[in-house]
Amino acid sequence: MERTTSTWGVYILALSFSLAFTACGPVNRFTRVKRIPREYAMNYCGTDIKASRSIWSGKAPWVVFSDQLDNFSYRKPTGKNVYKELKFMEPYLVIKEKGDWLKVVKYCPDIIKDGKLVNRKQAQYYGWINKSDLLLTQSSITDLATGLKNKMVTVLADSTVIAVPDKYFKNDSIRVFQDTDFMQDYKKVAMHTIVYPLKESDNGDKTLIAIKSYISPDSVATETLGWIDNALIRNIGQQLHVDINTLPSDRILFKDRYEMDTVTYGKESLQESEVLEHNEKALLYSPIVSFKHSNSFSSFRTGAFFPLTDYRNSYILNVDGNPITYKQFKGIEKQLKQINILFVMEDDNEVARQYPGIINVIQGLQSRFSHPQSEFTYKFGAVLPTKGHVGNHVETIALTSDYMELLNALSDRVDTANKLSRNSTNHNWKSLRKAINMLENHKNETNVIILIGETGSGSEWAETALVNKLADYNCRLLGFQLHSGRPDKYTNFVLQVENMIDSYAKQIAVSKREKIVYADQLRTMNEYNEVKRNIYCLDFPNRSMTQGWVVFPSKDESMPFEGLTSSVDSLIKQVENDNRLVASSLRKAFTETGNFRNRIDSTFIQFHRMNKPSTELITHSLKSVSPLYFIPAQTVQIPDSLSSSVDYKLLLSDAEFKKLKNFISLLAGFYVDYKYDKNQQKGHKNQICGCPDDVWLLKNITTTERMDSIFNNEYASTRSVRRKLRKLYYKNINTGKVHRLKRREMKQLSLADAHHLIITCPTDNQFLKSYKIAELKRRKELSDETLDMLIDYFKEKKKKLEQAAGNTFKSNGQTYYWISRDMLP
Repeated sequence: MERTTSTWGVYILALSFSLAFTACGPVNRFTRVKRIPREYAMNYCGTDIKASRSIWSGKAPWVVFSDQLDNFSYRKPTGKNVYKELKFMEPYLVIKEKGDWLKVVKYCPDIIKDGKLVNRKQAQYYGWINKSDLLLTQSSITDLATGLKNKMVTVLADSTVIAVPDKYFKNDSIRVFQDTDFMQDYKKVAMHTIVYPLKESDNGDKTLIAIKSYISPDSVATETLGWIDNALIRNIGQQLHVDINTLPSDRILFKDRYEMDTVTYGKESLQESEVLEHNEKALLYSPIVSFKHSNSFSSFRTGAFFPLTDYRNSYILNVDGNPITYKQFKGIEKQLKQINILFVMEDDNEVARQYPGIINVIQGLQSRFSHPQSEFTYKFGAVLPTKGHVGNHVETIALTSDYMELLNALSDRVDTANKLSRNSTNHNWKSLRKAINMLENHKNETNVIILIGETGSGSEWAETALVNKLADYNCRLLGFQLHSGRPDKYTNFVLQVENMIDSYAKQIAVSKREKIVYADQLRTMNEYNEVKRNIYCLDFPNRSMTQGWVVFPSKDESMPFEGLTSSVDSLIKQVENDNRLVASSLRKAFTETGNFRNRIDSTFIQFHRMNKPSTELITHSLKSVSPLYFIPAQTVQIPDSLSSSVDYKLLLSDAEFKKLKNFISLLAGFYVDYKYDKNQQKGHKNQICGCPDDVWLLKNITTTERMDSIFNNEYASTRSVRRKLRKLYYKNINTGKVHRLKRREMKQLSLADAHHLIITCPTDNQFLKSYKIAELKRRKELSDETLDMLIDYFKEKKKKLEQAAGNTFKSNGQTYYWISRDMLP
């Protein structure tokens, strides 16, 4: 018995020595990775406020990063004995906290799983690091009021930059550094792009920035940009923006940086900045950094982007040695953005027979021109044969910017096309001549003619007068032959179209030289490229200076409409790229070549109270970039009576867009049906549109009238829908927010106020303003019919938002969306 007791004592003693030995190392079996504290989970702006428990999981490991090059760790939390040198943005796992010191191990994905150390033997111990030397969070700075991430853009925000530009710029980009002393370069970031602030320097004049709002330790090297001077970044709030040109001019006031004297500016300066911003779409609209509505007024702080350089006294020389003034350049640039497209149908048998198919193709092209953020403005028209008293005539559909107007006009003529006389004689390009004459007042714009026919006239050559007009009116021609027969008139269609293209291409190449400033854009020939079998186009830009297409079938065959669709799309892309290249080349030439005649913008000088500085240094550092600067406006106050004319926008990241889309999808996902048959489709329902003033005509209907069943059909119970809808609002109003509203406060919010808190964009919808969340509960305040129409309204907005999914732009490799107010409920 004594031996057994002694043996157990030995075992216990040995085990104790073993545990004591293994517990002596800095990383041992008792080491645990700390969870990220609530005060560092969201990185709230300028505070250590704890994140709401609803968004703090409490399970994520605490990952920190060395915020500068040449930081050091120490053996003990005293800062006396250096242990290791730290690399910039090297990630670490926190295993212990003691006051202002953190005990860390180097982050490695192999040593951690589900927030726990799984391979402690491979963990590299790094000692103690002071919190001041670390980025203590993976999140960018978060706005305290909205719970949304603050965005910034890289623009000139201070006058110090132009005095020593080499300190801040290199190769047309902004320098960012590994340290706050700006001794070690790290990366470069382009001007006019979106970044996210992670941390400010101790003196508040520099910011650590990233391309994402949340950085991962596994990809921190690509997601973090480095330290940047605050003179080169500007806060643009979270999401809400405004088109400053839609604000009444008497409501906008700029004062100098000392808030003393009024700064004068011209509308042309804002318009000029718009032109420069087309390639920097992050700056299309003015940011709103604070917004408040009270006493029938909306008050907000915004500002404007202006071009730093005044080019008005500048000029450049084209390839023929002729001067192009800046005023002329602005006119050319404006003209290049206007593209007119005419669909021209000749009086041929196949045109009449296949008219419905042609209209279907034109309808399918609508999405090609439905991008609201496009830098180009399109107008559309048509020329087609129509039935007359004696034979056939040519009818025109005037140019319009409304594509649906064109489609409706073409569709109305389907019956007329079926009654056209079958023409067996050779025509004389009547429709084409009519189309060219329509363009007489648009000769300085770009005119695209889609010519659809079957036969040509009696010659292989096009008429000289016709060709000259095509060139004089700056036309691009696509000839599409529907059917090819054996007689020569079918061959003549192809030969004459090709001759037209060859002839106008030579003339356009000569006139285009007046707009070209770089010799490498000149071509001495106009050669064709075979895209596919029987589809040819001028080889732009490799062996031609302009565009032209001819598409035809083999003998005794018809050309499928797929060839028309793809050819039109390709031609429009070529035209857009051509115009874009000409405009950007001129702009680049003014930036590079004409800089000795340039001046610093007078508004910039007034705002910063400067003497007239030279542009020489800044233009040397930014040779091919036209920098913009930002100046804040005084508080703008808009009465509710003018609010509907203000064009608000949302700037959303990909994650923010998905969140918005999910919320509106949930709103639109409810369904209200009739009691008598839930599967019967409702007919004769009141139709709605998206206009705030027109949608809700129910505001003029009494409560009693609204409670009546429509067409004597009684609604099924809506209790569940009403409950879920209120619950959806309650949940989303407080999502991500520190200062959460109580349930009784949310009940008293109007639907408009609830949407503003959730979506961040104000609404002028009077119906949404007139109903409170609490009133969703009772039929007495909100009838079933009105509830049904409300949900239909949400469904319409969902469709509009889905259309915006394709209108994206990239900034620093990330996807962003501009969302108009009319897309939102």
